Formats: sequence, structure tokens, C-alpha cells
Amino acid sequence: MVKRFYTLFIFIFFAFVLTACGTKDTEATGVAYGMTYNDYLTAATVEVKGEVVTSAALDEYYLPNTWAKVKVLETDAPADVLVSGSSWYGKFIKIGDKNFTASLREDPLEIGGVTYNNQVVKYSAEGVDDLFTWLRASEENRKWYVEQLDNNNAWVAKDDFSKSTYETAGQVDSNGKLGFSKGKTNYWKGDNFPLGWSGNMSELVKVVAGTKMDASMDQITQNDEKKWVVNGVVSGATYVSFKEYYSVLKTAYDKAVG
Repeated sequence: MVKRFYTLFIFIFFAFVLTACGTKDTEATGVAYGMTYNDYLTAATVEVKGEVVTSAALDEYYLPNTWAKVKVLETDAPADVLVSGSSWYGKFIKIGDKNFTASLREDPLEIGGVTYNNQVVKYSAEGVDDLFTWLRASEENRKWYVEQLDNNNAWVAKDDFSKSTYETAGQVDSNGKLGFSKGKTNYWKGDNFPLGWSGNMSELVKVVAGTKMDASMDQITQNDEKKWVVNGVVSGATYVSFKEYYSVLKTAYDKAVG
């Protein structure tokens, strides 16, 4: 009886040791998709070894209120364009296998006490009453959206949903072509912005590398120089929505270690 108990103890002990070692050395990746800075969608990827972040990356995607803008022509607005103030928007857009038609909102969009003044155009498709609220409702929806944009499977369309010939008024990439994300376009770049969007994102990634992302939101603060501090570690990031991007990264991290 004692021998059997001893054998069982040894077996359980070594199983525990092997499990612990496996957890320590396990490499995994998590990906998350969240709404950020009111009118954007951020995709975050976190790689871990055990429970420690080894690398991370973020990109922030434009919604159609940015990329479906077209350049104003010196004519009256054609039938396939919606006019809001001094801006023209494509009335028809294609995203993946979905055909969206636009309408102007009668009143500013308000959700949970927040007014989304940039969402002046509502895009609807079969099964999607309002693209903006549809993206907010589900991470699966946001994942689908990012995948379509990453594959350039989205465009301003004619009324038959083939590609239109309008010149974009949205953000462009280094080749002067329509870009779908801040990481691929000239958003917040230039000599006057040495940090800008990409620099701020880089500082966020630096401050989480080598950690277990166990800082609570109360442990993320700004110092007198407006730099964000995470659990006592000062980053170089200064942008106002730091906590929102950190939160998307944290979701990706939780998926990786979960």
C-alpha cells in the first residue's frame, strides 16, 4: 500500500513539474480587435513565451467616414455621391461580399452618452443595418472587416458595386494610393511630428515587452511631462488614448496566455 502511494506521489510530482515547465516555455500568439479613439478600429497582436510578452504590434484601421471620401469636383454632386458640408462620400461601397449603400444621418449618432460627430454617413447592407454599430457590437465583425481591408477587398463603388473612378480624398499610402490603416499611410507623420502615430505605438509596445501585462488601469497614469507611466515604468508615449490601445493589447495578451 505504501509503495503504491509512493509511486502515485512520484507520478503526480513529475506530472506537475512537466506541466509547469511546459507553461514556462510555451509560445503562443493572441490577436484582438477593438474600437479606439471613437472612430477607428485597432488590431493588436501579442506573442508570449510562458506568460511574458516577447513581441507586440498594433495597426489602426480607418472606417468608411475616412476611406470612402472622394475628391470634390467642380460640378454638382452626381447621383452616386452623398454631400455633407464640404465633403463628398461614395454612396455605394463594397466590403468583402457585402454591398453597402449610404444615407445621411438625420441627427448626430449618440451611443452611451458619446456623440460620434464624424459618423455623418450611415452605411447599410443586407444583414447590416448600420456598419458602425455593427462593428462595435462584435469582435468577430471587426475581425472580418480588418481581413477584407488587409486584402484590399474594399472600395468606393458605382451603383453596380464595381469600382468607381473617383479620386480618393482619404488617407494615401507611400505610393499615393488609398490606404486603409494608419500604419500604411501618412497619418500624423512629418518633421513637425517626430513621434506621431507610429512613434507612440512603438513606445506602447516597448513598455509592455517583457511584462505579464498585469498593470491595472489605475496603475496607468500620465506624469507632468504628459508621458504615460505603466506600473511605475515611464514610456515615451504621449497620445491621449493610450489606455484604449493598451486595453486592446491586453485582450490579445489574455487570448495568448488563455
